[in-house]
Amino acid sequence: MNMAQLDPKLVQAGSCRKAFRTMMWAFVFFVPLPVQNVFPDVIGWILFLIAVQKVPRPHPAIGSMRLLAAFGLALWVARTVAFHSAAAGTQELYLVLYLIAWAILLLFVWKACAVIAQLADAAKADSVAQAARWRRWLCILPFVSLAVVANFRSQVPPLATFLFMFLVACVLCLLMGLMADAARTCALIEQPQPVGMDSGKQAS
Repeated sequence: MNMAQLDPKLVQAGSCRKAFRTMMWAFVFFVPLPVQNVFPDVIGWILFLIAVQKVPRPHPAIGSMRLLAAFGLALWVARTVAFHSAAAGTQELYLVLYLIAWAILLLFVWKACAVIAQLADAAKADSVAQAARWRRWLCILPFVSLAVVANFRSQVPPLATFLFMFLVACVLCLLMGLMADAARTCALIEQPQPVGMDSGKQAS
């Protein structure tokens, strides 16, 4: 994506800042809980949908993010049905669907980080841009770990399960911090520059 794709009106309207704040809280509900019959990530997908709907003039990546969030929400319904089904093989189907859900989350985060990096470049917030470019890889770690746990689920010790949950929590906390930085970056771009500031500096 190049800078020509960044719509300044999208940022100045305040929609961008509100969207990233909503995304920040959405990640809380992707923490895996050691409680059966509880799948809080449905709230996360709903918040993602609400966040992308806050943007009135979609950035090229926003449309893809909207589709990914909707697909993740639909996949949650399929996972819930598979989990509660008594048919043979449904537990394996549930694990496969859970892996697909993490793959969708990875793609969503990748798109969001691309937008954040572009916003940070526009605001000359180099640290935020760099964080967006390396933190977009973070979801790969729990995805690979989950694939290993799912493959050897009958032989995985409780400590490994705890370490997996801790890893996911750390990754999600880093992503929440990035979304908070993105919201602050949008706030910086929203602030209008006083007229005559540059000319005043040049005159002095």
